[in-house]
Amino acid sequence: MGLAYELKTGTILFTATGDVEHWSALDTLKAGLAAAAESPTPQGWHLLFDVSKSTENRDPNELRNIARAIAERRSALSGRCVVVAVDPLHYGLSRMFGVFMSGLGFEVHVCTDLGAAILWLNTSETG
Repeated sequence: MGLAYELKTGTILFTATGDVEHWSALDTLKAGLAAAAESPTPQGWHLLFDVSKSTENRDPNELRNIARAIAERRSALSGRCVVVAVDPLHYGLSRMFGVFMSGLGFEVHVCTDLGAAILWLNTSETG
């Protein structure tokens, strides 16, 4: 249980499972972002967070820490981020995370379905 990442066709997929400890997850997040920065894509990497199997309960300061860590690698990223959250708690926390990310120049979408998340990431920003 914890946070894992995978680089998949222009998207960094972060998957949270169980009760994810914040500081170890932040280390994994930074490792995933660094791996993506070493393999640049023309449009930059999209971010996809799947927290549908997570039991974590983040506080606002932890969400800000995550957003700041992502912003440090902004040059390697497309600016598009989607979060998959299925229960009301994680959906609400994901929306709060989206507000912090928006303040750092990212476009964030929260949804309840992985297929819809992938579709949103691959849809034109103007569409």
